[in-house]
Amino acid sequence: MKKLILAIALMSSFVAAQAQTELKINPLGLLFLSPDLSAEFAVSEDIGIEPTVGVSFLKLKVDQESLKSTGLSYGVQGKYYFNPDKGIDKFYAGIYLRGGNSTFTSSTAGDNDKLTQNKLGLGLALGYKWVSQKNVVFELGGGLGRKLFNKFEVESGTTNLADVPILNFDGFFRFSVGYRFGGDGGSSRRK
Repeated sequence: MKKLILAIALMSSFVAAQAQTELKINPLGLLFLSPDLSAEFAVSEDIGIEPTVGVSFLKLKVDQESLKSTGLSYGVQGKYYFNPDKGIDKFYAGIYLRGGNSTFTSSTAGDNDKLTQNKLGLGLALGYKWVSQKNVVFELGGGLGRKLFNKFEVESGTTNLADVPILNFDGFFRFSVGYRFGGDGGSSRRK
């Protein structure tokens, strides 16, 4: 939790320092108990950098065993916007790096085994962003790539599932809603 608070504080300080910055949340993540928060910074009129942090609180049931998972996710995306209209908006393509750490615990009586997952993925992303006249941001995006590592650790040892070809794919889908600070207030930069 301290890491999440520190990340939010760092993102907020960048908001004050940048000319055009967007703070966004993934409401679909809230539905699936894995919300994430991101901030996108305009490097130029058509390039944006977006760091993301998130948490997860999942509950799974496998056969008769209930598993609880708590985790932290993190990542960064570099985006190139094709023919932007209001700074960093419209169609984009880019690359991403995203990772996470999760701990799974069993609720079975007398079973104190913990399973820890550490993963890191790299891939290509595509998406589209709309910016309203009031600087409200809506974004649809996704990516597909490869897990560089996907390690599971238990007391008996470590297994890297990224070594299994069918299990080393990485992907994500996001619908984000947010607000743009700075910029031109929604006026067109291209005439």
